[in-house]
Amino acid sequence: MTLIGGQRREIRVELDEAHLAAYSLAPMQVIGALGASNQRLDAGAYASGNRELLLETGEFLRSADDVRGVVAGVANGKPVFVRDIAEVTDGGEEPSQYVRYSAGGTSTRR
Repeated sequence: MTLIGGQRREIRVELDEAHLAAYSLAPMQVIGALGASNQRLDAGAYASGNRELLLETGEFLRSADDVRGVVAGVANGKPVFVRDIAEVTDGGEEPSQYVRYSAGGTSTRR
């Protein structure tokens, strides 16, 4: 996909170190939980007559609310959601480069 003008959409997850420590979670655990929750997998196929049904499980994370609702781990027998340990925002991605444009020389001589 080519984007001309504007910013690409990005869901940003900023982990809170104090909250991670309080729940005894490591950043890699959160990354693993997000990765496992953000996929669609083939679950098999069912053939009957001249038809075949393909089965899939899972769904991609599409919004900041979807990401906030991911279970990142378990503490004291209770689920710890991403919303409990991170700030999740949905917006434009950080620029990777900047371009400066000039329409030509504007110097004045007297």
